[in-house]
Amino acid sequence: MRRDVLATILLASCTFDHGVAPTAAPDGGSAATGDAAVAPRACHSSDPGLVLCLDFEDPAQVIDSAAVPHQIEASGVQSVTRAGQLAAMLTPSSSIEISDQPALDIEMPLTMELWLMPGVPGDHGMYALDKPNEYDVWLDDTGAYCELYNASGHELYAGTFSPLAADAWTHLACVYDGSTLVLYRDGNVEACADGQRAIATSDHGTLQVSQQYAGGLDDLHLYAEALTADQVCALAGGKACKAGCPPNG
Repeated sequence: MRRDVLATILLASCTFDHGVAPTAAPDGGSAATGDAAVAPRACHSSDPGLVLCLDFEDPAQVIDSAAVPHQIEASGVQSVTRAGQLAAMLTPSSSIEISDQPALDIEMPLTMELWLMPGVPGDHGMYALDKPNEYDVWLDDTGAYCELYNASGHELYAGTFSPLAADAWTHLACVYDGSTLVLYRDGNVEACADGQRAIATSDHGTLQVSQQYAGGLDDLHLYAEALTADQVCALAGGKACKAGCPPNG
């Protein structure tokens, strides 16, 4: 499913500048390489398995608010609002990259969780999130897909098989417990795929957010943990979500 895309979308007025995640300063405060010191914000998710948190709440920088933050290289990121909070607005030329770190090479379990407001995807699709040859979230005109790869390059994926609504916010979560990959849309289980395998961790590639993706993005969280159906439902703002895999997967 790795393809290229050309897509366009109107931009909001506020702009995120190039920034990196804050790192600990010698005096116990915070510092950000290449920018003024920025106090770390609390992540919107407090789960102990969290390894990456991009909430886009700082209008000047893209910052990882996880307990151990990663360095972020970002450009071309605009801002927009979602439910009264800041979010990111991206174009195909936007770039958010996180250099490879052991914490991002997750064999299992794994959860990818994020809010998306896509523009109209083209036939060739786009990545909202991509750790090359390891895991990704892919969108095209047929739907949204969670994809995992093992060390042999074999793919395990689950998809919505219906496109996300354009210009409307949708919560997606991909949860893999080591035997079943479950895709949630707006807190409800939409698809499952069985496959017991360790996710590849040998590529050591840069984690790329918004690889040709055009649209809104918010609360992108990675966990070295398989969130429960109730946890996903709560993160999606739901109260009585549909759990359990459909009969046809």
